[in-house]
Amino acid sequence: MEMSPSGSSMQVDRSIKISIPSPEQDRMIAIRNFDWERIKGRVSQMSKKNVSLSVWYQSLFGSAITSGLSIWPVSITKDLPPWVISLYIIFTFGCLLMGGILVWLDRKLGLSTTTEAQNITSDMDKVESLFREPE
Repeated sequence: MEMSPSGSSMQVDRSIKISIPSPEQDRMIAIRNFDWERIKGRVSQMSKKNVSLSVWYQSLFGSAITSGLSIWPVSITKDLPPWVISLYIIFTFGCLLMGGILVWLDRKLGLSTTTEAQNITSDMDKVESLFREPE
């Protein structure tokens, strides 16, 4: 690697010259077209591969239904302390509440991931339009 005397370019491997931009110029990094298209494709697929909380809220709703349906049989059982039925009721409503929060959170995260992917793709299209050759 050799630097030219003027400092405006340097010689790197196999006689490939890379211009060194002056501080006044915009700083840009060259990227191969293949890499650009690969990144753009992965960003567009980002919204399709978002993390889902459905397993968690489905488990919570299942637990709530199970405990809710068992309240009546437990209540007619004899010789149980009174706190057992209260515990079943609290557990049922707690699972319903947590499941509802996770459903809301899952929708919120999915929406924001989709919006962010659309914004990034839009920015990439704008940058790409700057470098297109005129037809």
